[in-house]
Amino acid sequence: MANIQVSDVRDNLSDCINRSHYGKERLIIERHGKPVAALVSVDDAKFLMELEASMDLAYAWDILAKTAESDITDWDDLKADLGL
Repeated sequence: MANIQVSDVRDNLSDCINRSHYGKERLIIERHGKPVAALVSVDDAKFLMELEASMDLAYAWDILAKTAESDITDWDDLKADLGL
């Protein structure tokens, strides 16, 4: 990954996009020496979104498994217990 200043990105946006798209280079954009953003290819962005979705799905399955193991009252049973 290459680091580049915001001002350099502003002055050379087309070149930065080409580096990311064609060169598959990931650029860390810095302001005053601190990372503030990244420029990545569309393929990298799609991969990150798929990875996040996969992690979300794994988390959801984990919660469902824990829920199935716990003592949960059925909605109809709860209403009956409350006299509703």
